[in-house]
Amino acid sequence: MTDSRNTIYIEATLGFYDAKSGTETFTMKTISLLSRCIGNSGLNGLDTLLAHSIAIELKAMTKLIGREMNEENRRSVHQQL
Repeated sequence: MTDSRNTIYIEATLGFYDAKSGTETFTMKTISLLSRCIGNSGLNGLDTLLAHSIAIELKAMTKLIGREMNEENRRSVHQQL
């Protein structure tokens, strides 16, 4: 939907904007339109889908980081905690 490298969040407007052109990419208007189109049940389903997608990505990153760290690095990290 948006490219995180070229998108900025502006808290005052509760929206994401293209950093170069300044055009709106995702704002409360988008949420309102989605709500009217798919309703609360649809928004709930979309939220669940996105949450699962994020969880899968985090699990994959954790697995990758775990493989990359050797035993010495692991001990060092645990000592710092």
